[in-house]
Amino acid sequence: MELTKTKLSIDRYAGEERMQLMPQGEVILPNEGIKSIVTARAQPYIVGGGTAGGKLSFEGSIDMVFICLTGDGRLISVPHSLYISENINTDKTGGDSVPQFSCSVSGTEYTLAGDRIRYKLLCEVSCRIFDTYTLTAVTGLEGAENVAEQTIDIDTLLGKRNVEIKLKDSASVGRELPNIETAIDMTVSGTGLTTACVTDGLAVKGGLKQNFMYTGAQEGEALESFCFDTEIDGTAEVMGAAEDMLCCPDVGIADTTYSIRCDDDGEARIIESECTLSIWPNVFAPLTLRVPEDAYCLERELDISRCDVTGFKAVCVNKSNCPIRRALETTGEDMLRVYDVCARVTVDDTRVMQDKTAVSGAVDVDVLYVTGSDTSPVCAFKGSIPFEQVLETRGSTEDMQAIVMAGVRHIGFNMLSQREIELRGMIGIDCAIIDERHFSLITDITEGPKDAHIGDDIPSVIVYTVQHGDTLWKLGKRFHTTAQSIARTNRLDDPDRINVGDRLIIVKGY
Repeated sequence: MELTKTKLSIDRYAGEERMQLMPQGEVILPNEGIKSIVTARAQPYIVGGGTAGGKLSFEGSIDMVFICLTGDGRLISVPHSLYISENINTDKTGGDSVPQFSCSVSGTEYTLAGDRIRYKLLCEVSCRIFDTYTLTAVTGLEGAENVAEQTIDIDTLLGKRNVEIKLKDSASVGRELPNIETAIDMTVSGTGLTTACVTDGLAVKGGLKQNFMYTGAQEGEALESFCFDTEIDGTAEVMGAAEDMLCCPDVGIADTTYSIRCDDDGEARIIESECTLSIWPNVFAPLTLRVPEDAYCLERELDISRCDVTGFKAVCVNKSNCPIRRALETTGEDMLRVYDVCARVTVDDTRVMQDKTAVSGAVDVDVLYVTGSDTSPVCAFKGSIPFEQVLETRGSTEDMQAIVMAGVRHIGFNMLSQREIELRGMIGIDCAIIDERHFSLITDITEGPKDAHIGDDIPSVIVYTVQHGDTLWKLGKRFHTTAQSIARTNRLDDPDRINVGDRLIIVKGY
């Protein structure tokens, strides 16, 4: 008997871990005579992560911008970057673990204290964990007469590291707007992003909405904004991907930089931007293994070594849109004009049910606007829009897990009054349902002499009533014969099909 052994890599989805992070610090202010802080915005980036000793470790930074008002009514921005590094305790890792980190800022507190800003952030860090187990298994047997095979249908994860797509664009402010005096901030959000598997890649289409805020060169201009769109039509390399594969990628904006230059007339009107999309591809590639499940020999004893393995199968992927709509009221000065609305999605709860999955959370928004007040010409307020969406996930059951990606695909506003604004938008929710698969692989088989008394307690001829779960192969092993001999004795036209309650004549050793 000859064994064929193959080195196999089996992926397992271990689940998700979450933690809260509360970094704090202070920023020394420039000598600008700052009177108040209008708002603060923070964008976290996880730039590295790993697993060791039951811990998930990550590091990154939080890029912050404080929009401040000076005593003479000017608006300035104060940038600040904060390094973060932390560990998450976990019992879910094993094998070669691949952690996928994401981070969002759910709360910001800040106070103006003399020549500095003191701040405290509340961050939500989550980590999806995929494990890869490598083992050598028996995938073929030569010269063995009584072998039962099994078909293992699982998925492997392609694109186990994040990839990037860099986007460069430039735009000129309209002639109806003043020249750029001082850059304040730029916010970037995705619009209508779609993803699909292609040969050896993941195609990403849609756009970026870039809203540039600045103070105009004309006297009395407190704040101006200029919005332009950047088309996304790129492909991230994912070797082995194919068009018919399922995917549930996590697409985020990892970094944004911009600069100002003069046009041909020497006027500061050109904005040049560079954005980086960070993508966890999460492409699920089908893997079908036809391998021995069991074996026995009538003349020789087989010692079979096994290894229990857990894999996964992506049952389905649902990509849907969830509309949001809500009126919010300012808590500060009356609104004359809204300049920018920043929005981010937080998923609070996910419930997998029979053929459907419920996802709920909130969209947190930050509204920046101009007032008619001389003392507070620019103000901001924050609000939250709850949402709940039930997705159709055919084939799902309560014992399965869901991988959920959610982001704002569109956000718009309509001023209802000087105190109230209506926000309308669309959330994109991508959900992959994961089924855990357990199976056993044969890792080795050795032959030895058969005990001469094996089968002595088995009658020579048996009339057996078929029970649930029986197969001819199992009955042959149990009663010291072969499936072929049982089929011949009972003149079975289809030896692969026996029914519960059938009566079979089994002759030992024939």
